[in-house]
Amino acid sequence: MSDRKRYVVAITGASGTAYAFELIEQLLAVDAEVYVVVSQAGVVTMKHETSPERAAEVLSRVTEIFEDSDIGATLASGSFRFDALVVVPCSVNTIALIHANLANSLIGRCALVAQKEGRQIVIVPRETPFSTRTLQQLAELSQLGIRVAVAAPGFYQHPTSVQDIVRFVVFKVLGLLGEKSTLVSAWSSSELR
Repeated sequence: MSDRKRYVVAITGASGTAYAFELIEQLLAVDAEVYVVVSQAGVVTMKHETSPERAAEVLSRVTEIFEDSDIGATLASGSFRFDALVVVPCSVNTIALIHANLANSLIGRCALVAQKEGRQIVIVPRETPFSTRTLQQLAELSQLGIRVAVAAPGFYQHPTSVQDIVRFVVFKVLGLLGEKSTLVSAWSSSELR
């Protein structure tokens, strides 16, 4: 078996395809195997937010792409080893799906397998505002060890482009995965002086 890290990146229908693509590019840059699952709503959002050329360029370099309806895919089995599942962007529907332990889609099945096998899960909700119920679900998922990295960029880096904002969020996700990154410089209180 390869020593390369394996990541599953699930793209759902929340706005924020740019976060997923930047994360995929960063994981490929550290020579990780990247498996991608795209929900039906994720496909719709991706087409709306991203040019076909950009989507093809990024997705052509991943290890494998799966449809969310493919619940018999290799990713659905506990015997398929992966280091982490990252759901980015994570819709409120997917938050509810993971919270309910539903395995009627490949994304749900991957989350269920990751939980039962003790693998890391990071979800990156992008929607706002959250209902009280979604906030409760996020709190309960956090208590189960699922990392919740809301796509809430910091501005102390003085971003000058949308890409700077995207990179900040991806930098935070990479940190949760234990991957080093130079996308953003470390915070320094000397900048306040």
